[in-house]
Amino acid sequence: MQTTSTASSSSSLVIVIVIIAIVILAGIGYLVYKFAIAPILSPPVSANSPIPVTATNNTNSLNTTVVNAKSSCSSGSASASEGFQDSTPLGYTCAPLETIFLNSQAMSIKDTGYIGPYPKGVFNVETATGYALKAGFRFLTLQIDYMDTKKDLINYDPPGEPTLLLRDSTGAILSGNSGSIEKTITAIANKGFSPEVPNSLYPIIVYLHIVRAPSQVTDAKGYLAFLSKIAVALGPLGPYHLGLNPLGNFTRQQLANQILTMPLKSLKGQVIVMCNADTSLFRNKTLNENKYTTVNDLDFWVNMRVTLDDEADASGITQLADKSDTPAAVLVSLPRVLALSSLKQEAFAGKGKQRYVIAMGSRTDNPTTTEMHTALNTLGINAIPIDIFTPESNSILLIANEYSDMTYRPKPAALQYVS
Repeated sequence: MQTTSTASSSSSLVIVIVIIAIVILAGIGYLVYKFAIAPILSPPVSANSPIPVTATNNTNSLNTTVVNAKSSCSSGSASASEGFQDSTPLGYTCAPLETIFLNSQAMSIKDTGYIGPYPKGVFNVETATGYALKAGFRFLTLQIDYMDTKKDLINYDPPGEPTLLLRDSTGAILSGNSGSIEKTITAIANKGFSPEVPNSLYPIIVYLHIVRAPSQVTDAKGYLAFLSKIAVALGPLGPYHLGLNPLGNFTRQQLANQILTMPLKSLKGQVIVMCNADTSLFRNKTLNENKYTTVNDLDFWVNMRVTLDDEADASGITQLADKSDTPAAVLVSLPRVLALSSLKQEAFAGKGKQRYVIAMGSRTDNPTTTEMHTALNTLGINAIPIDIFTPESNSILLIANEYSDMTYRPKPAALQYVS
């Protein structure tokens, strides 16, 4: 009996020792992975990360804002290495897929491809676009302009060519280079639906905000030729473009109002193209002269035209909608609508139940968190393009918090469209 008891005690001791050894080894393995292997596999992005730029005369450093992000929608919070650095990170939750397009508020970028800093920074379209997507932004604004005169052709496109530029209110060029539309679009196509970006199946909205173009009245053919070049640059989006599918033909703005009431799940993996230009001239056979097919016809690409809500909102070549039309999407001046009286703000929010609203403010500064809160929760604005590269991390985090850490945020219930 004693021998049996001794053997049993010895066996128990051995088991305890083995368990302790396993725990110790597991702990060592975790520490080795965390501090030795993980940093190699996923190095954090920081202000010291090397970022090549086209403009050689400008210094450009990325604010320590954007790092690697989650790849899918989640109801939990992200770990400390995800989202935005140096503060509570984004959880990358998102609106339910049943949420309709009109009732969603997407995190929006002001100048896709511009890595800053504002006001005088540079375009680095591949890097900046990738960071914006990884940071959870799905509404991507391209502000399209052209050069008037020949400038350093290493950093700027030739005169008259559609390009991305940053100007001040007087028209003076601020950016140290111009940005390629095609390369920006290629970056969106290559990275927008990859697993490395958060909520990668959710739709992407590409808003073509044309700042200047030839006159469609006095130079209609030049106007069409200019817009056609933009259409060609959209080519990489072909596989993802919301065009002809079992739900209908969404080209040429034919079903713009239908998109508003479609649930996000019906738009998964799709790119919706919005534009502030009147592209209907492509349908004019006299002007078209059979020069433009689907590839180089911007009207074909545009799913939803954006018009002005008020003449006081004038921006770029955006026009007022015809009085007989009910616009699917409107552009407003953020300072103007924020300055409305309480009564007029309620009326404005009520109109927003029937139309998609984009609000643009200063080109070089972000709205304050108070302004963002009012715009989202009182006015029900769908998209408020911002900059994520120049400001301090904390200010961007406060703005992100207004979205409840969501890539797509549902509008407040009282401001939603109800069928």
